[in-house]
Amino acid sequence: MAEVYQINVSPRALEKLEEIVFYVQENASKQTAEKVRKGIVEAIKSLAKMPTAHPLVPELSTELVAFRRIMKWSYRIIYTIKENELTVIVVEINHEKEDLEKLKGVFS
Repeated sequence: MAEVYQINVSPRALEKLEEIVFYVQENASKQTAEKVRKGIVEAIKSLAKMPTAHPLVPELSTELVAFRRIMKWSYRIIYTIKENELTVIVVEINHEKEDLEKLKGVFS
């Protein structure tokens, strides 16, 4: 049977999710913002099974920490895996057009 990972979402990622939802609500509608929130949360929940199936983020990964990403629409959910604890840690949620270079060193 496949192992199920626990999911932890960092305070930073939760804050970014709220910023995204607020932005969509202000620029589209409350309904669209709620759809975006639900979609991102579902994508995060899906990481409980097979989190290694998603690609590495070479711009952020180091020899010590491998960062991966899952996309939901144009949003990038960045996470790392603690295999020994069977835990996925979501560290960032951002738009695909945001520069990953500015995040270098933030999570190490």
